[in-house]
Amino acid sequence: MLVLFASLAAACGGSTAPSAAESAAEATSVGPDVTAVDVCAGEVPDDFEFDADPDAMLSEAGRLEPMLGQVLAYGGERPDEFAGYRLEWIGPNDASVVITMTGEIERHRSALVDIVEFPDELVVCEGPTSGESAQALLDELQPELNGRAASWGKDTAGHVEIGLFADDEAFAAELIERYGERVEVRVGAFEYPLPDPLPASTCPSLESTTERADLDIVAVAPTLPLQRSGGDVRSIALVVELTNTGDGSVEFGSGAALGYLVNNAGDVVAGPGQLGIPSVGLSIDVGPGESSTFPVVLSTASCDPRAGYVVPAGDYQLIAVVSQGVDASLRSSPIDVLVE
Repeated sequence: MLVLFASLAAACGGSTAPSAAESAAEATSVGPDVTAVDVCAGEVPDDFEFDADPDAMLSEAGRLEPMLGQVLAYGGERPDEFAGYRLEWIGPNDASVVITMTGEIERHRSALVDIVEFPDELVVCEGPTSGESAQALLDELQPELNGRAASWGKDTAGHVEIGLFADDEAFAAELIERYGERVEVRVGAFEYPLPDPLPASTCPSLESTTERADLDIVAVAPTLPLQRSGGDVRSIALVVELTNTGDGSVEFGSGAALGYLVNNAGDVVAGPGQLGIPSVGLSIDVGPGESSTFPVVLSTASCDPRAGYVVPAGDYQLIAVVSQGVDASLRSSPIDVLVE
């Protein structure tokens, strides 16, 4: 497998005419339907079966582990130019070692080819800034991000990654205006601004959820309409009531119920949002004729890019999903809710 280097200057606002090296990289396949440019752009398809042969994957990772150390040592000696490194899976049991530098990619690749154990497994990318500079920017931004962002950090390609809540498009635009390609911003579930074509929906299907004959599950309706900004975009805490309608006890391990908003077409358009909710840690033990309440968490942040970052105002149905152990999910009866 021959891997040439790839430069992202054109994608990041530089010259629109690809260099000879870029053209070669674009034409060079590093895996099934994957080029070196795809690797550098973070556009490697992830729909292959990782677990097809776990032993082979472990063997591939072990084979390339010394090479990861080699590129790290090279980058560490050039901190002003070194953005980061990673092991990139480009297909089942097939990986490449990726290093990102801030410029003069051909020079770095030529030097690295003489150093690394497997030159044909090497991809050298260009990033906007060094890892040290990215960390400095992250430290500078942290006071602003506290309370306004769900997540932040830096990647291995010289970017600061920021995940804002779904109602903060204005702050996203401000960050990009201030820092340009040094930051990669997501608003809610999607990158900002929304690309064309739109990304795939992140909404789950509820088809695999079931109802249990001896357990009624009903979400308690909110007393006020749900809002398209503020706290409701981040997390809405409601309650789901479980009633045992059978003759025996109902017992299983669970966690907080996850709420989903469903539109008039029956499509899920919003879910629990960006805050991580554990699906374990709670126990359900309801005797015959008894009821118990559990927390349910949802938000008005959209999981369908066609709706934007926040769901439109209107009428929806709320369905809560309760995990039953690790292998099954139980859904509640739908209730009507209003988003305004």
